Amino acid sequence: VVCRVLRRNLRGCRNVEIFDCALGAENKEITMSNDSARETGYLGTGRNFVGDAAGEGAVTFTARMRRGSELFAGLERLDFVKCDVEGYELIVMHELRPLLERFRPTVLIETGGENRPQIIELFTELDYKGYTLENGREIPLAPDTEKDIIFRQAR
Repeated sequence: VVCRVLRRNLRGCRNVEIFDCALGAENKEITMSNDSARETGYLGTGRNFVGDAAGEGAVTFTARMRRGSELFAGLERLDFVKCDVEGYELIVMHELRPLLERFRPTVLIETGGENRPQIIELFTELDYKGYTLENGREIPLAPDTEKDIIFRQAR
């Protein structure tokens, strides 16, 4: 359903390609779950998890997982990455590392909890600087903020 909506909304965009899969460390079929229906009565976004995180009453569905390093290996250009993968950031970013090193794209990432310092460390190793948005302006990443992070290659 999500891919169908994206295709309709992005039909005029020539620089966007939609892949109907989850990103991960392997190429395989996985079970995903969404636990929002029991609380809200509908499937909400931002509540999809790889099946091992399924709670009681969660709706489950099958999805294809693909390795980003293989899926995107043929790219000639990569300028921007938006990552909102509900706790899978570290796995996905490590898998995308060859592309990050090759293209040096700007990365907007939603991350928190235990993953956040590890994500910051990974991008620091790759010579990126972190920023957050405040009143429409980028400001250097502060250690105590929980906002989404914009990583840009340090110059």
